[in-house]
Amino acid sequence: MKRYDIITALVMLFLAAVAAFGTQGLDFWDDFGPSTRFMPIWVAVVTAILALLLIVDAVRRTTDTQPEWPDRSGLVRVSLVFSAIVIFIALVPSLGFLTATALFALAMLLGVERKPVLPSLLTAAITAGLIQGVFVWWLSIPLPKGMVGI
Repeated sequence: MKRYDIITALVMLFLAAVAAFGTQGLDFWDDFGPSTRFMPIWVAVVTAILALLLIVDAVRRTTDTQPEWPDRSGLVRVSLVFSAIVIFIALVPSLGFLTATALFALAMLLGVERKPVLPSLLTAAITAGLIQGVFVWWLSIPLPKGMVGI
């Protein structure tokens, strides 16, 4: 497990560096407040700190255990979540962000979590409504709209 933790931490450090160096041309702060580079830098810093802590923990650990891989049902759930994320990304340009998000939430609740239909429909609608309220109306951030204009 120590080896897997160190490999994971090194990948995390690499991704943090990609985020930090990949956003070099963006502004960190503008006249109004945080700009486009603000969030990627903070995510990169926190990721790097967590990666370094993982390396320190792995090196200091005296016992080594084998990783617990998911069983068949866990592997199916991981595959479903991954597939739903890929489908969500593919649907955003044509359906729009809010519609794709509502469908993604429904897929997660009904298909993966096996929750009842009515609470799942309410949760998807509330999620889409909160995203619309916070990002579009309150923060005036335009989200991708689909062919229907939603």
